Parts: sequence; C-alpha cells; structure tokens
Amino acid sequence: IKDILQAVELLQQGEILGYPTEAVFGLGVDASQPEAIKKLRNLKNRSSKGLIIIADRWECIQPWVGTLSDNQINQLLESWPGPYTWIVPASPLAPKTLQRLNLGSLLELQQN
Repeated sequence: IKDILQAVELLQQGEILGYPTEAVFGLGVDASQPEAIKKLRNLKNRSSKGLIIIADRWECIQPWVGTLSDNQINQLLESWPGPYTWIVPASPLAPKTLQRLNLGSLLELQQN
C-alpha cells in the first residue's frame, strides 16, 4: 500500500508514472491537471493526437463526455470494464489538453 500512496502523491504533484497494462507499460498522469498532460504530450511527442483516458468508473469521466444517446450510454456501461476503447464527443467541461485536437472535440476512453 505504501507504493500506491506514493503513486497517488506523485500524480497529485503532476508527475508522470509508468504502469503495466495487458501488453506493454503505459505512461500516465492525473487527467485533471493540464500542466501534467502537457508534460506527457511533450514526452510522447503528441501535439495533436489524442491521449486515452483510463477510468475505473463512469462517474469519474461522465462530466467530460458530451451528449450520447441512452442506447450509446447503455452500450458503454454494459461493456465496462472490458478491453474496449470508446471515442466519444467531449463536453464543454472536458480539458482541451485531453481532446483529440486533430479530430475536433473528442475524448478517447478506455475502461480498466
């Protein structure tokens, strides 16, 4: 648990963390911190390509998701958690630094 608390503290400080996924190691930051996102974009050399937002609960990201039909929301929630990536419209509350700048106001969500 000490390692988890240290990871949380680093994320809160705007640091980049490496973490294991199913196939490779990922790099991540606290998605609510624009400066941390900029730091990650610079490290990954991604000026306009989107970043994946990973969350364990819909409630964590729902404020950032734009209008979806009831059917789309149900499909998303029924597949959660799962090995799916959803590309959804961004709400006005979504940080611009997270959006797929080359495709307009979109967020890329992954449920893990």
